[in-house]
Amino acid sequence: AQLLPGFGLALVHAAAVGDANGMALLTGYGGSGKSTTALACHRQGLTVLGDDYVAVDTRPRPGRRPRVHALYASVKVVPCELRGETPSASTGGKAVLYPLAGSHGPVLQSAPLMGFHRLRLGTGPACHWQAAHPDDVARIAAASSNLQLPTGDDAGLEQRLRNLAHAIGNSAELWLGSDRRQVPAAVREGLRPRQQAGQGGNGRPPRG
Repeated sequence: AQLLPGFGLALVHAAAVGDANGMALLTGYGGSGKSTTALACHRQGLTVLGDDYVAVDTRPRPGRRPRVHALYASVKVVPCELRGETPSASTGGKAVLYPLAGSHGPVLQSAPLMGFHRLRLGTGPACHWQAAHPDDVARIAAASSNLQLPTGDDAGLEQRLRNLAHAIGNSAELWLGSDRRQVPAAVREGLRPRQQAGQGGNGRPPRG
């Protein structure tokens, strides 16, 4: 984490899931479903660059889409979530998988960011999307990321992540249902551009 800023990168507490054409950055506080989402997506052929920590290029690059980079490229889940997978290790009572280790051909280590979203736990079996202002998604990402930093808060991280969210232009909340089979399709939907909250109106989605 201490070396990343020198390369224009930030440690972000998020999962990164997608393919070589683009990734969805999925943030949220601990327990919001990042790892189980990453595992469900891996099972249906999506690439996982990380389930909890990734490195994100927060430098402005006119004409170029921001990128996300793998750090540990792992997925950590409680053993009862496994469905035939063989973990490579265990830590803190969780099984550790390395999805990229079984890839054939060149291993994907980074990809452009196509969406920056917040995960939330819903009720019922179905997943659904809800409008969210990019500043709100960035705020949650910065707060949860700063909690993970061994060197203390990165005072400028929230503003950099706000700039990132606006540069990507695709932020929303994904409410996760109990039917994990629906998760990969929902994440794929999150890779597609959408009308941003705040385009017209008062700039923020209605509060429930």
